[in-house]
Amino acid sequence: MEMDICLDGGKKVNARVRGFTITTDQPVMEGGGDAAPTPFEVFIASLGACAGFYAVAYCSSRRLPTAGVRLKLRAGRSADGRRLETVHIDILVPPAFSEKDRRALVRTVNGNAVKKALLDPPEVIVACKTGGA
Repeated sequence: MEMDICLDGGKKVNARVRGFTITTDQPVMEGGGDAAPTPFEVFIASLGACAGFYAVAYCSSRRLPTAGVRLKLRAGRSADGRRLETVHIDILVPPAFSEKDRRALVRTVNGNAVKKALLDPPEVIVACKTGGA
């Protein structure tokens, strides 16, 4: 997988991948225009979206309806705000979901690929090369 990350004016930084653009910005109080989520919010959203995909896959495999199913994420930072300490994922389901399906849904969502990448992080290598513009 390869992405182009473009500095698109002000505090906007956009990622381009497979013909799509993921737009980010910073809040006004941080010098941005507040025109889009921050990169960190997109990072947390990717965890939620991946968890949601696993929830859809579970429901589909069991022929359970996905109407009324949603996930709510809460990210908790350290007291100084510099470190992500917790991410809570609550899977909200209709009352008709059995306790057995609820437990299995949690197990399935716990196995999502983004969570696994966080638990066994890749090496991130940063280099500076010529070739801009």
